[in-house]
Amino acid sequence: MADDLKSRLVPRVVSTPELLRLETVSRDHAFNQNLDPAWLESVISVEGHHLITPELAHPGRERGEAAHLRSLLRIQLRTDLPWTDAPAMLSLLDLPFEVFESLPEPSIGTLNWLVDLTTAGIPTQAQVAEQQERTQLQVRPHVPQVPQPIASNSSERTAYVPNALLSRLVGDRLVAVSFVLDSYLQLQFDEANMNVGVWPVVTFGGRPWHASDVGYADSLRHLCGGTVVSTSEKTGDGLRIGLSTGEIHINPTLDEVYVEIALLRMHPAPGANQPGEWMCWRPGEHSFEHLG
Repeated sequence: MADDLKSRLVPRVVSTPELLRLETVSRDHAFNQNLDPAWLESVISVEGHHLITPELAHPGRERGEAAHLRSLLRIQLRTDLPWTDAPAMLSLLDLPFEVFESLPEPSIGTLNWLVDLTTAGIPTQAQVAEQQERTQLQVRPHVPQVPQPIASNSSERTAYVPNALLSRLVGDRLVAVSFVLDSYLQLQFDEANMNVGVWPVVTFGGRPWHASDVGYADSLRHLCGGTVVSTSEKTGDGLRIGLSTGEIHINPTLDEVYVEIALLRMHPAPGANQPGEWMCWRPGEHSFEHLG
């Protein structure tokens, strides 16, 4: 299906104004994969050319979401961003088939330009946003804090609590699994997205599946539709997501990790003007101290 799709639909190259329009179209349809146009406009090259490559046909969810096309985006960034020197970033975009097909097909000259493009070493949108957040935290002026007593019912999290955020997946369905350029895995849940930068061990059909096994991708796809029934997060054991259809176990060796192990982003509450909570796991840090 994916190969047939890619042979039938050639990539498109769009301008910055057109990409911002497409992101808005995706959000208007309440699709899952899109970026905030306001944030995107602040980091995108005004004169940029952005590549949209069809990846898979998404069947839609039960909540009235229509079938649509999911594409990989290579977005050209501004050259004056203080937190990254990357020329571009990778993301995903969901669009109605008819909207994608209405975009002009690339000219011969543009197709020749596409041949020279590469995604090797290009960061994901989540990595770029995280670099931005880190930089902004570093440049904020230090304001001395006056010690205050902490009430017993305080909701402030003073220390990292393993499994606190991960456990909020319980009750969600695993809606979709995407392989992004065979470089990382994206898990889509009802109320969260999780990028996994290593290949997890999958339990399905009464046996474990490793990335080197024939049928590994199919084992992950068979988990889709299952409900998360349990999660765990422990040093030495990593992350486990138990589903009614099987289990995803994320616990790599150090040489399997490029930069990040996993990034979990919860969807914001309806009407919220702030992004949802998120957590990034890296070697040597929370619950992966054993890889330090």
